[in-house]
Order: sequence, then C-alpha cells, then structure tokens
Amino acid sequence: MNAFLATLVAEEFGSRVESFAGSGIWVLANTLEIPQEVIFLEENVPSAAVWILKAGQWFRGHRGLELEHGLGLPRGVDSDFKGPQILSDERWKFWEDRFKNLAEQNDLSSETRDWASRAANSMAEIL
Repeated sequence: MNAFLATLVAEEFGSRVESFAGSGIWVLANTLEIPQEVIFLEENVPSAAVWILKAGQWFRGHRGLELEHGLGLPRGVDSDFKGPQILSDERWKFWEDRFKNLAEQNDLSSETRDWASRAANSMAEIL
C-alpha cells in the first residue's frame, strides 16, 4: 500500500496528491521522529524507506508544505525533531541522519538495515 501511494505521489496522479503525501509524512515522522522499539522499527523502516525511494523527489520539491495536526503523532509523545511543522531542509537532514543511524543499528535485521541504508543513500543524492 505504501509503495502504491508513494508512486501516486511521485507521479502527481490525481487531485489528492497532497493527501496521499500526508500518509507518507505520517509514516516517516512516526518511524523516524519518535523513539521506537526494535519490533516497531522492523515493521516500519521498510515502509518509510519506500516513501523516500519512490516519492523522495516529490517531498524535496515541496519544501514549505505545512504538516497537519502534529503529523498524527500519538498524544503525549514528543518528537525528537524540534523544527517547524513543515517539509524543510532541516527535517530532510534529520530523516536522512536517522536512516543512517538505523542502518548501523546492530539489533535490527540486516534487511531492515539495508532498507535504511538505501533510503539514506537516496536522500543524499536528491537535491
């Protein structure tokens, strides 16, 4: 489902592109911006990586897009990202660094680390 929605965003298909992109932002923020247990990361890092690999260029091209409702983070949970609630260079760098850190996290499976590494490498190449 994430790959499908990310493809729709990347291709700017239909009138609901920003709504679909919001789903990706939610996945990225919930996976990368708040501390998570290994089991959650194992399940969600690949989904977050897919959003970057398929729609990363779209996200970079929409800097300044305001993010809705604290990204749907659970109540009472503070984000490790302290910047403004917009798509920004600062948030992009935070996500990229987080993927890099996850790629080196030994308690994650090699498959999950590979997804994180691929996402970080892709982010470094997208201007």
